[in-house]
Amino acid sequence: MHVCMRAGVGMGMHSNGPNLCFAQTTIKMDGIALREVNELEYINGYLFGNVWHKPWIVKIKPTTGEVVGVLDLSSLVQKVARKHVNRGEDVLNGIAYREETGNLLVTGKLWPVLFELETPFVQ
Repeated sequence: MHVCMRAGVGMGMHSNGPNLCFAQTTIKMDGIALREVNELEYINGYLFGNVWHKPWIVKIKPTTGEVVGVLDLSSLVQKVARKHVNRGEDVLNGIAYREETGNLLVTGKLWPVLFELETPFVQ
C-alpha cells in the first residue's frame, strides 16, 4: 500500500485501490465551508464526522469534501441534557462504527452513556 497526499484545508482520507490517500481539503455543506468537523470515521466509502457544538453527524464524500448527508441527533442531545448536568462542553463528540451489526455508536464529551443507533445513514 502506498500513501499519497494533497494540500488544502481540513483533513480526510480515502482509498483509490492500492493507495490510502490523506487529503487536506475543505469540507463543504451546500457549497459553504463547514468548520470544526472532528471525530472522523471512515465507513462504507464515506467519512463521517461530528460538527463541534452542533447535534449533527455529517456524511462526507472523501474525494470531494462535499457533505452528502446530515444525521440530526438533536432529540438525543436533548435527552442527555435533561438527565445530566450540561456544562457547555458536554456536547455530541464521539462516533464509531460496529461493523458486525452495521450500527453507529455515538457519545459525547463528558457523557456517561454510549448509544448504539441502527440507521440506514451509514449505508
